Amino acid sequence: MKKIVALFCLFIAAFASMAQQKTGFRIIEEKENKQVNILWNGKLMTAYCYSDSIRKPFLFPLNTVDGITVTRGFPINPRPGERTDHPHHTGMWMNYESVNGLDFWNNSTAIAVEKRNLYGTIRHDRILEESGRK
Repeated sequence: MKKIVALFCLFIAAFASMAQQKTGFRIIEEKENKQVNILWNGKLMTAYCYSDSIRKPFLFPLNTVDGITVTRGFPINPRPGERTDHPHHTGMWMNYESVNGLDFWNNSTAIAVEKRNLYGTIRHDRILEESGRK
């Protein structure tokens, strides 16, 4: 009987541990994809993306708690029938158009090579601190 009770307690503890992993915020870094996923109750809310092919870090996608994506896919993950203008609009980002004569707002890989000296690039260096990881 003691073995059955111990096994049952172990099962309850394992189940509770799994349930706790899916509640609240979690931060999961995916270094190989160059992104940090932000989850709420196990659902992706957004990801901080710092790909080398984009000229600035950004948040993509932006999802509601109900799972509705509020950002367009282009240029990161295009969807059928979606507009393909403004390739520098990559999810949500913080930027300015003119800093010391450089345009950080419109920067993208769509800029002609001979004009790229007029556009700034923001590079992700490292994550200093994080919270929310369980």
